[in-house]
Amino acid sequence: MSDMSPTEAITCAICLTGIDQDGEPVACPACQTPYHLECWTDNGGCGVYGCQNAPQVELRTALEIPVSFW
Repeated sequence: MSDMSPTEAITCAICLTGIDQDGEPVACPACQTPYHLECWTDNGGCGVYGCQNAPQVELRTALEIPVSFW
């Protein structure tokens, strides 16, 4: 982010809206992608596919259908 001039808009990689210069953008420690603090928190980490700071994927279990259904 330090390569950007003050006139360039910084876009949040999750919500795709601009990050105001007055606000404090959060950058992923691994890939330096910028985010709003709220977007980073709500997502649980980085939104870049394959980044080491991306949230863990929840494993799915087999579908269980109660016997009473049949």
